[in-house]
Amino acid sequence: MKSAFPDIQEYPFDDHLVLYHGVSEKLVALNSTGQFIWQNYSKGLGAIDIANLLATKFSVSAERALYDVKSCLYNWQQNDFLGISKLFDVQPLPEIAENHANNISVLPETILWHSSQCIKLAGKTVKLQFGDSKLHENLSPIFKHLQIADNSFFVQRYRIWRKEQHYFIQLSSKSICSTDSLYEAVGWIFNDIVTKAFSRNDSIAVLHGGAVKYGDSAIILPGRKGSGKSTLIAALQYDGFEYLSDDVCPLENNKGQLVPVPMSQRLKSGSWEVLEPLCSSLKNLPVYYMDSKVKFLTPVTGDHESWNMIWPVSGLIFPQFQSQAASMIHRIRPLEALRLLMSDESVGFGCIRSLLSWLENMPAFVIRYSDLTEARECFASATEKILSL
Repeated sequence: MKSAFPDIQEYPFDDHLVLYHGVSEKLVALNSTGQFIWQNYSKGLGAIDIANLLATKFSVSAERALYDVKSCLYNWQQNDFLGISKLFDVQPLPEIAENHANNISVLPETILWHSSQCIKLAGKTVKLQFGDSKLHENLSPIFKHLQIADNSFFVQRYRIWRKEQHYFIQLSSKSICSTDSLYEAVGWIFNDIVTKAFSRNDSIAVLHGGAVKYGDSAIILPGRKGSGKSTLIAALQYDGFEYLSDDVCPLENNKGQLVPVPMSQRLKSGSWEVLEPLCSSLKNLPVYYMDSKVKFLTPVTGDHESWNMIWPVSGLIFPQFQSQAASMIHRIRPLEALRLLMSDESVGFGCIRSLLSWLENMPAFVIRYSDLTEARECFASATEKILSL
């Protein structure tokens, strides 16, 4: 539904009205008072006229009504009429400045490639070429679980080589960048592969979160940094759940089914000791320095067949780690699920109408915990509730 403002669309949702600003991809959900103010503001009425109507309709004082109207209009004005900003912390490779001392414009013809690796992700074949054994040793294990037989047909190729103290990465014949940090080079390639994997024209949305498969459907775990979702997803693989995604969850446009993005999990140091009793190999994995210390954990469960399919989604489970908190599970309404996604700036929109319809019919739970064992039990219980609905 279009509003009086051409860039803003209106969608009824869970007894509320959701406004969507298509240019900035911002959302705001309005309760009955907010809806009343918005509808009259859209007609061109001023604050005082709206306040008079509001006072009559909701039986409040004129002063209170005017305060509510002015507060609401001020908030919309400050936020370009709407509420949140766009999503991802996954960044593409930086643009290359011309004549930069450490950048080159063409691929040197003298490079003898040490080795190559082909991987398949989200139905796309990607080829990586390594200039020496050190680069191969540091990069190939991260993608080993996605590796396929060498294939001359690929949609994207990454080349990485070293010259003196600099590492060079080529994404295409016209895109080469450099860094003096091997860890930064690894991070650039990893992030760019993820970005291109979920840059799909057929997505209704991309959620910031992980996903596991149980039976014939997926459970999505949306969560901000510090929620414990990555640690929990790693542990759930020992409880009969199959790994699908850790950082991003694209929802394809037809039925909102999940497109897996099963990259290796980037686990921060706070997760290592907790997970080592389950995954003994974690202790011996190399440490990478990417803003903080991380280790790349390859999936314990899952395979090429399931990773290159799309999966119906049974429900959402929002993990919330809180130190010393008592474990709890509670179901939330679609509006609360939307607010949690919005508060994390974790939704990238393709088709807002389809996303809201999908979310309105999607069971959603919050689990709060302070202990990983209890978190696993809560997740299993929440999954049973979802599957029983």
